[in-house]
Amino acid sequence: MKKTVLLVSFITCALIINGCGKKEDSPNPIKPTKNSISKKNPVTKKIDRKTVKKIEKKVTKDYKSIGLAPDFELTALDGSTVKLSALKGKVVVLDFWATWCPPCRKMIPELKKIYSKYKNKNVAVIGISMDEGSLATIKTFVDNAGIKYPVVKGDHALSKAYGYINAIPTSFIIDKAGVIRDKHTGFRSAEDMESVIKDLLDL
Repeated sequence: MKKTVLLVSFITCALIINGCGKKEDSPNPIKPTKNSISKKNPVTKKIDRKTVKKIEKKVTKDYKSIGLAPDFELTALDGSTVKLSALKGKVVVLDFWATWCPPCRKMIPELKKIYSKYKNKNVAVIGISMDEGSLATIKTFVDNAGIKYPVVKGDHALSKAYGYINAIPTSFIIDKAGVIRDKHTGFRSAEDMESVIKDLLDL
């Protein structure tokens, strides 16, 4: 009995630390939805090297450029339109997550803290659900969890644009010029995210 309890505890800790393997890794990848990034919702495919170099001069050595964040325009669960490039001038936190993922659920209160504290201070938080279920199911979860920041439904195209999201939660923190400065896979505390956000707000 003790061995069983220890094994369950070990597996739970591993999930929280390392994140959940995405269902996209299975033989049946997420199918593109109507919100897929397409001709109507383009993704930035090429990095503007000159732009990155100009921005790089303003950034501390601690936050080297990972590249320009691929742009997207998707419909949030509340019906509003979320366009990443329209958020330039703000620090943006992107969280790839799913309702079935334990560490993703654990991270939601941390993201809510960030949103509540910084929503009027040039910081945006966007949740990107990688669930394969219906929008109604995701919306019910979001409402029950009291999530106020915008949540959109991601798909294979968006995952590919961000280097293939193979484990969740995976979070990106993007600077005010639209450059990815930080990437993290697994649970992340509000304090950890805030330390990066504060630095990027000062640039």
